Amino acid sequence: MRLKLNTARSESLPRSEILRGDRGIRAVLAAAPLSSGALMAYFIEGPRRRVAFFVPKGIGKAVARNRYKRRMREIYRRMKRKFPEGVIIFRLKNEAEKDELCRSFLLCAQKLRGKDA
Repeated sequence: MRLKLNTARSESLPRSEILRGDRGIRAVLAAAPLSSGALMAYFIEGPRRRVAFFVPKGIGKAVARNRYKRRMREIYRRMKRKFPEGVIIFRLKNEAEKDELCRSFLLCAQKLRGKDA
């Protein structure tokens, strides 16, 4: 017997929530960055939840950068309800373990909620 979880839909990250397009990304990057641990977050309030993940080329080769982006997407997907509605770009500042990334995302969510409230 399979166990069905109700959270599967609420924890998904549909393509419609992924920020694409140069114009939208530039508008968000013009905002003041918020630093939290291994991450920098750029945030603009908005009616829809949109997100993008950046890992600079100075961090490892393509395989390592893609692994970081996958980890960041997974961590965000599981905690996205902790973030305010709007457009967020996460940029990795330096190499980090998964635990450190989780702490950085939590800290970022707390800072953005505090800024939002």
